[in-house]
Amino acid sequence: MFTWLAEAAESDLTRVFIALAIGFVLLAPSLNHSVVGFGEVLFGLLADTTRADWLDLARNTAVAILGNVAGGVLLVAFVRSVQAGAE
Repeated sequence: MFTWLAEAAESDLTRVFIALAIGFVLLAPSLNHSVVGFGEVLFGLLADTTRADWLDLARNTAVAILGNVAGGVLLVAFVRSVQAGAE
């Protein structure tokens, strides 16, 4: 959705507003987003305010990468190739 909105925006200021709005939507309800989760764990480690360690960050990152690859390749690319084949 962010990509489509950013592409549809006609000015840079609008793109900045869209980026801030999407960031707020991800952070406000505490959604589990891979980039947000990585940032939370990383900043917690750097500030020494968490019981997590660097291995936890590596595990979280590995799961996020695998999930993004599976979702991107299997869901998005496969569905779009089926749609393109139908046309």
